[in-house]
Amino acid sequence: MESHRPFVIGIPLYPGVDLLDVAAPYEIFSWMADQCKATRTFEVHTLAGTLDPVPTRDRLSLVPQRCFDEVRHLDLLWVPGGDPDAL
Repeated sequence: MESHRPFVIGIPLYPGVDLLDVAAPYEIFSWMADQCKATRTFEVHTLAGTLDPVPTRDRLSLVPQRCFDEVRHLDLLWVPGGDPDAL
């Protein structure tokens, strides 16, 4: 049976997150979504407590796409690494 509900992936952002640990999985999951269009849709979202920019460990700020409370369901939560003090 084919599922019509999208497979939802969330990547939380937090101050001190490692940029590569966000960007690489985001790119891979987005690529996967493009490759699997015929069988299932995928959604990839960066998440945080607010939509304010979040500074990475290297001081580049990322703007979350959604707030945590906007997302009712995740099929996969990908938690990126970062500054150990930030975790």
